[in-house]
Amino acid sequence: MDIAILVEPVAGNMFRASCRLPLALQMDAPTRLEAIQKLHDELETRIQGGAEVVNLHIGARQHPLAPFAGILKDDPLARPWKDAMSEYRTLS
Repeated sequence: MDIAILVEPVAGNMFRASCRLPLALQMDAPTRLEAIQKLHDELETRIQGGAEVVNLHIGARQHPLAPFAGILKDDPLARPWKDAMSEYRTLS
């Protein structure tokens, strides 16, 4: 799982690694890598304790086939294929 974090220098030659809500964690350390490692360790501890990060989608969802809509629009075989389906349906 990838989580976006912000790493920034802070006063006193320190670095801060932080992540946004719902985690809302920040760790300060003398080096950039140590700040990142401390944040990583805290997240790992919480996850091992039963916490989990999940995505929840609210609102209208796109139909799973929507990305394929219109892919035959310019296909030269589409019209004969549709005509053949239409003819078959009238024979049935």
